Amino acid sequence: QIIAIPEIVRNGYAFSDGVGVMGIDVARAIQERMGETSIPGAAQIRIGGVKGMLSLKLDFKADSIGIRPSQMKFCSTHRVLEVKRIARLGLGTPKLFKETLLVMDHLGVKCSEFYNLQERACAEMALAQDSRDCITLDEVDE
Repeated sequence: QIIAIPEIVRNGYAFSDGVGVMGIDVARAIQERMGETSIPGAAQIRIGGVKGMLSLKLDFKADSIGIRPSQMKFCSTHRVLEVKRIARLGLGTPKLFKETLLVMDHLGVKCSEFYNLQERACAEMALAQDSRDCITLDEVDE
């Protein structure tokens, strides 16, 4: 099922440009069809005149895809989900993206605030990787 969802806009800036959402059943279907061992956290897709990314949203309707206006490139009756590439869920090395830093700077975020958030995120990541209490999505299905 395809559902139209709004853009995420804050202070005049669109933060969801080209990124829709998918429910867990859609992500599992992509996993199965692509022969993956883990559920994709995101997928680069095309559905007729719609293109962009879908990110997994666990509280979204499980068997649905949410499409934003920024993903609509042209009208089409073609309704087949074509997946070009997927991103896998999992803990990895935290990464900083130059574009994120530039946006934060432009919006007036002080460097000291960013460094505090970075330190906390790195500490949480280290704790999660060392914890025996953590489970992966693969373990939930077992």
